[in-house]
Formats: sequence, structure tokens, C-alpha cells
Amino acid sequence: MNRSEVKLHNKKVIKQVRELIKIKLNTPYRYKLRMGYKELANRLNSISLLSSRGNQWTFRSLYRMMQRQKLSLWIIERRVRKTGIIRHVSNYN
Repeated sequence: MNRSEVKLHNKKVIKQVRELIKIKLNTPYRYKLRMGYKELANRLNSISLLSSRGNQWTFRSLYRMMQRQKLSLWIIERRVRKTGIIRHVSNYN
């Protein structure tokens, strides 16, 4: 892959990570999913989204890719919360 293809691939991965974080934020607190780098790497592997080198994602490879893109999970989560997703009305439902 050349640089432009790698950038497009990384954008696709980050978009998928954002979608997974949206799922996490929309689940009720009682059923809250753990969504760290390790779980995200497992989910990306389960949907057959490989790294730019064709390997499966690991905790470290996903972390390093996002670090190179100047992103982290809390930044993505903060941006998703600001875009106005449905928040929980109460934890008792």
C-alpha cells in the first residue's frame, strides 16, 4: 500500500471504531460494554478488517495507529457525545 491508500484505510478503521463506540454509548448502563483497545481490536478482527499490512489487529497495533493519527479513545468518545447521540434518560429503565 502507498501512503494515500494507508490513509484511506486508517480513516475506514477509525470510522468503524467510532461506530463501535456509538454502540457502547447507546447501551443502557446495566448492559454497558467494555470498549478498550483490546476489545476494539477483537471486534475489528471479527468483521475481517485487517491492518494496513494485512495482519490482524492487536491492542498495540491499534493503539499505535491511533496514536500516529493523533487520536485516542476518549477523544473519539467526547466527539461522539457532542454530536448529539441519544443519551440514557435514566438508569432505571
